[in-house]
Amino acid sequence: MIRTSSLAAGAAAVFVVIAFVVSTPGLVAFFCVLALLCLGAWFFLQRRGS
Repeated sequence: MIRTSSLAAGAAAVFVVIAFVVSTPGLVAFFCVLALLCLGAWFFLQRRGS
């Protein structure tokens, strides 16, 4: 079974890749913010042990 923290890290990686593919500055900023939120969730879940 996939750990929740691994899922958050994978989602962050996907959002970073999408941010490099998109050309609209607003969307790039949006996906970067989503990636940062996912990385924050990953960090929190790693510390909690999920």
